Amino acid sequence: MPRALLLSAHAVLLASTGRADDSQSLFNGKDLTGWEGDLKLWSVKDGAITGVDHSGAAPPDGVPLTDLGDVTLLPGLVDAHSHLAFDPGGHAEKQMLGDDDATVLARMRPSSGQSLRAGVTNVRDLGDRGYLALRLRQEYEEGPHIVAAGPPITRTGGHCWYLGGEADGAEQVARAVTERAQHGVD
Repeated sequence: MPRALLLSAHAVLLASTGRADDSQSLFNGKDLTGWEGDLKLWSVKDGAITGVDHSGAAPPDGVPLTDLGDVTLLPGLVDAHSHLAFDPGGHAEKQMLGDDDATVLARMRPSSGQSLRAGVTNVRDLGDRGYLALRLRQEYEEGPHIVAAGPPITRTGGHCWYLGGEADGAEQVARAVTERAQHGVD
């Protein structure tokens, strides 16, 4: 069911509906723009902002209303370089060589959830083992949206070799890229 958020004129707001052609900015870093009237009405459906009413009109009848008062409303943050499979307090190479998939996924779930609680709604996972970030994205709905690269492609013994993406020469690299595409990486 759609909901409406009512915001006071003192709020500093930034928002996007999630479509590049339909984003709106009410604060450009210096000045409020598009700000007429005292109240703004934001429509929210399934946790996403679906519209902004600048007219000051009352919400439609029957739509639940949440008055946020004087707040700052921001879009979700993006972590553009993450490895959800790594425990920041551990040694990544030892973890990836020694832990089975169930253990790695068990580590990825709370890491993903922690990101969401910190305001990160999109995580770009730039390397895992065995396409575990894709599996996490399919089975775990309590975390941010995951953009997954799969195992990183590297030369033998190269950066993150222990994630299983070693490839030497054009033919092996082409096979590795094809494999990732077949798995549905982003």
